[in-house]
This record gives sequence, C-alpha cells and structure tokens, in this order.
Amino acid sequence: MAGEHLWPDTPSTVDPLHWNIHLEGGSCVLELESGTVPNYSSSKAYYAPPWSGYTDGAWHPRDDISQIRVSGHVKVLSAHALFAGLSMVASADVGNLDFSDLQDGNMADAFAFDTALSTVNGIEHWDTSKATSLAGIFNGDTSFASLDLGSWKMAQVTDFDCIFGGLGQTLTKIKLGSGQSLPAAAFHKQYDNDNATVVNDESWQNVQWKSGTTPEWDGVPFVDGLTAGSEDTWFKNDAMMPTPTPLYTTCYAVFNANNGSGSAPPRQSGICGWFDSASGGSWQYFTIRFPPLNTMYRTNYQALGWSTNPSATNKQYSPGDTLRTLQQNTTFYVVWQYAPPKTLPTSTDVKLLPPTNDTPDSVTVTGLLTSGSNYFPLASGDVEDVWLMPPGTTSTSTSESVGTQASSSTLIISTNKWSAQFPVSALNAYDQTGKGTTPTFRVRLRTGGHGNSGFAFFTFKADLVAPAVDGLTFNPSTRTVSGTVYSSGDAVAQSNRDKESGDKVTIIWPTGSSPTTLSTTTTNGNGAFSVVAPPGTAFGGSAQISVQDLPATADTVTLTGTGTTAPNVSQQVSLPLTMPTVSSLPMTGASMSSQALHYFLPLTGAAFTALAVVGIEVLRRRRIFNPKGYPDRANR
Repeated sequence: MAGEHLWPDTPSTVDPLHWNIHLEGGSCVLELESGTVPNYSSSKAYYAPPWSGYTDGAWHPRDDISQIRVSGHVKVLSAHALFAGLSMVASADVGNLDFSDLQDGNMADAFAFDTALSTVNGIEHWDTSKATSLAGIFNGDTSFASLDLGSWKMAQVTDFDCIFGGLGQTLTKIKLGSGQSLPAAAFHKQYDNDNATVVNDESWQNVQWKSGTTPEWDGVPFVDGLTAGSEDTWFKNDAMMPTPTPLYTTCYAVFNANNGSGSAPPRQSGICGWFDSASGGSWQYFTIRFPPLNTMYRTNYQALGWSTNPSATNKQYSPGDTLRTLQQNTTFYVVWQYAPPKTLPTSTDVKLLPPTNDTPDSVTVTGLLTSGSNYFPLASGDVEDVWLMPPGTTSTSTSESVGTQASSSTLIISTNKWSAQFPVSALNAYDQTGKGTTPTFRVRLRTGGHGNSGFAFFTFKADLVAPAVDGLTFNPSTRTVSGTVYSSGDAVAQSNRDKESGDKVTIIWPTGSSPTTLSTTTTNGNGAFSVVAPPGTAFGGSAQISVQDLPATADTVTLTGTGTTAPNVSQQVSLPLTMPTVSSLPMTGASMSSQALHYFLPLTGAAFTALAVVGIEVLRRRRIFNPKGYPDRANR
C-alpha cells in the first residue's frame, strides 16, 4: 500500500483515521497521521485494523513493516489488536495516541506477537483510566527488555490474562506506579500462536524478582504477581540492578507555559537517584508541589493543569498536588483547553406592544437577551436601558442626552427578558397627522461586572391615534345624519390631520328603533359621510356614532415585531335626532310647510314615500277641516 488511506473508508460518525505505509531510508514505516481509530472490536468487518496480521479469522504475521510512528494527535475508541502481528517491527513511537475517550475499554493484544519489538516510546504517557482489558497486550513480544508502566491507571481493569505471556526470559525490568498491582494471571499464562489457546507460561516459573526498594529476592510473579506500595521498579536479577551511585544527584522539575504567555513558575529542585546502603541500595525520590497557573495566559484558552505530555488534552496534575516519584529531570507542561471568548448578551425578538386594559395609557417595548456559553451570564444589578429617539434622529446617535429614556425598565435574569414602558402621549407627540409614525428605540445592556454593551436600534410603525368625527348634523327634513371623518380628534397635537376615506362608520339608532344599527364604509375623498335614517327609527332619542380604521386604510395600528395589526376605534359621539313638535306646526293647508308634512305624515302610520304624493295634493287645497271624510265635494 502507498499513499494516504482512510479507516474506515465508508461514511462514519467519527473523523476517519488518516494513515499510510511508506518507505523511509530503507525502512517500511506505518504512520498514523490524524483522526480517530473507530470502535471496531465488536464489528466483524473491522475486527482488526487494516494493517494488522489478523485476516480470515486467524493470525498471519506481517513481515514488511519495521517501524510504527504516530505523527499527529490520534483519538482511539478501541485498541484491540491495534498493532498486533507485525513481526518485523523493531520500534514504535506512540506517544500521540489518546485513549481518554476509549469506548469499549479494550486494549487487549495491542502489541501481541510483535516479536522484534524492543522499544516503545510514549506508552508511559498513555491515559489507561478507561481500560477494562489489558489481556495479551505484550503477549509474545520476546524482544522486550524493560517496560515503563508507572503512570498507567488500572483501577478499571478486570482482565489481566497473558499481559507478559512468553516474556519471562527476556523482560528484566518493569516500572509500576504507586499502588499498582499485577496479578499472577499476567505472568503465568500466554496465548499460543493462534491467539486462541491459553497455556501455562513456563518462562515465568521459578523466576524471582526484586523490588528496587527492598533487598530480598522475594518476588515470584508466576505465583504472586507484582505489587507496588509506592512507585517501584522491579528487577529480574542482580545483573539488571542499577549501578549504585555514591554521590547524590540534583534533579529539576521544570514548568513550561506550553505556548502560553506570562511567567512560567520557577523550577523546583531536589536530590534524587540510586544510592548504596547497608541493605543493598535504595532510590532517593524527589518530591514536588505543583504551582498555580495564574501567572500564565493564552488568548481564548483556559489552563486545566499540568502534564508531562505537551500535547495532552487532559491534565495529570492540578495546582497544589504533590508528586514523590521524580528520579530524573522532568518537564511539566500546561494543559490548555480552547475556550471561546465571551461577549455581552445582545437584544433579540424586540417588540412594541400596544396599550392593554391594565396599561391603557402606555406602550411596552420588550426583548430577549441572548444567552449561552459564548455570553457573560446576567447578574443582579444589570439593567437594560431603553430610549425613545426624537423624530428624524439618525439611528447611529449614541449620545445619552439624545432621546427620552424610560423612567424604569424591568430585567428578569431567570428568563433574560426585559421590558420598558413609555406613555402613549410620547409617541403621539411625534405623529402630526394622526395616521401613524415610525418611532425608533435605542437599547443598551448595562452591567456591573463586564461594562456596557453597544447600542442597538429598533424602528417600528405605530399608530395609536383613533379617528374622529367632526361636524355631526341631523337634518329632520331629509332624516339624514352627516359628518366628516378625520385621522385625529386633536387638531392641536395633530395639526396636519387628514380627512379619512374608507373608514367604517357605525350608527346605533335610538332605543326602540328597528333596525338598531347601520354601518357604512362609503366616504368620499373629503372624509364626508351621509346616512338616511331608516323608516323604523325612533326619533326623539340620540344616535351613537363611531368610526373604525379598516386594515386597508393608511392609519392602521401596525406594531412591527408583534406580527399583528389592530384597528383603532373612535369614541362614540352622541347626536340627538330631534323632530319639530306638534304645537309648532301650522294646521292650515295654505301655510303648511314641507317640514310639517315630514313630521305629520309618519304619524299616520302610512309609508312616507306614498304619502309624499298625497302631501303635494293636500298643499293645493285651501284648507283642511273635514278629517272624518264627511261628504263635501268642494273639500275632498
């Protein structure tokens, strides 16, 4: 294989692993570049990685790869047989493997049957806290001489079988961390070459090991396993014990800001190393206390803690922790986590609400402040300032002296909702025609801990002025109600008010009338209307007249942001429908006026239109003196 490959090579929910196999100075190198090793251990299709020696349900050692290198950050979701069966691999650099999100806990057979492998760099940094199986992880790796497992966390591991299977004659040094233990099962069994049959491991039988802190050769891993009270290095025989050093050595713990700015904490020093003693020698440990992180910073990053791995994403140590394990110079790096910059919340969903029954003289401006991990949270004492800007003011005016500020506003921290009220008169003062205006509101969040936000501007169309009727008259001769509709009833505040056309005029006739109401939308271009009272009108009472804006007219309440429109309705105006009295009517035909007829004829109960003809005929008579119809030819 040559060039870059993806695994898996079909669409997946994870970032696929980018890997390649290439020649480098005569060596065949398996390189893992970046991405994620998928959770493949439970999948028949991906039971082992594509470069491993496991195919067709059996192991077939692969003899072309001689070196393993993990060149970039690679997240591992499953590690079963990850590098197994690569029989010619002599060295591996795997410090960039990240097991912090290991999903199946399976690290079994990761290096199984890599018989030429003698050097593995980086495993001392592995985060094994989520591992549940280490079975056979080094099984059959007969070229290993030493292993550093000092930082491995094995509290969750339940399967230790065959970890060091077949290594009893070659492995001479194992480093364990504080409180770690390896049961006998890790030493007294091994997998056969088919990786299926578990047999006793004779290479470990009767082999004694010695802890670096005790003089006795009392460790028999085949029977008892190995246990470390504090961090210990176990040795197989005297030949592999460290050469005693007669002089004390000064060791340093160096703290590196790891691409951060500011001042890194000063290094700490102490005495460490291997020293002769009457009991055969002992380790001198160097104890440090991890310093605080507040002297360093990195833009848009948060310091989590310290690690010996400069590429770590999870901390190993927190400020204040102590570590009594240093036997050599060690550098600790700040672990940085990306933290997006926070900004002040901004106003959204801003609305202008009309007066209500509870607040008939006020309009309300409301809005929501954004929230989330990218914004500073609201705190007690934070205020949303709201101004009504003067007509014609540019929306970019940020002078606090410009505009009328709401006398009070409410900010509910639990819901991030704010509101402010303004008197209706404040908006109507800008409306010179009564047909609506476009008020602009300016808002700003003022906080106690993070300063003030920038100004934001919101413009609405609002008409809060109801139409009005002026010049109402009733003509009893024609029984006609007339008037003119204006866009406002206040000729002073709305000095340029218009005469309205297309409004709905509603007349409620006096009590006892039939019908009781009459509506019309017919007004001429001058806003005038004229309505004839129907025959069943109860004259003598008063009619109630009101006018309503229709949605088709220009001065409709449109409150941008609410998604609603509501028509304005004028107050009812009372108009007496008064007819002349009987005593005021002349009763002689010679002087009877048309007004008298319009009063008299309805009293007969006959239709007015029919009687009008009779009325004209009556006016030609000299007099009316025989209402009972006595036979008198001259006076019929």
